[in-house]
Amino acid sequence: MWQALMPLLHMHTPFASPQVGKKQGLISGLSLGALQFVMFCSYSVALFFGAYRVAAGAYSGGVVLSVIIASLIGSFSLGLVSGGCWLHHC
Repeated sequence: MWQALMPLLHMHTPFASPQVGKKQGLISGLSLGALQFVMFCSYSVALFFGAYRVAAGAYSGGVVLSVIIASLIGSFSLGLVSGGCWLHHC
């Protein structure tokens, strides 16, 4: 019985596959772009605030650089521990 239905099931998949792939590619690209936008904006705010505090004389440049690198290492470590949803596993 299933052998008789297989040609009917596969008849529509070549037409649906490119449409689904385009939508998935668009969603993946937009979400990755939004993630990188937020990430780089947070880096720029941290760098700006650090420069502001160095200009005010509250911190030195080394302290600001240490805090930024420590926050980068911490965020990457938390991202790796959580596992997350990789594109090829979702």
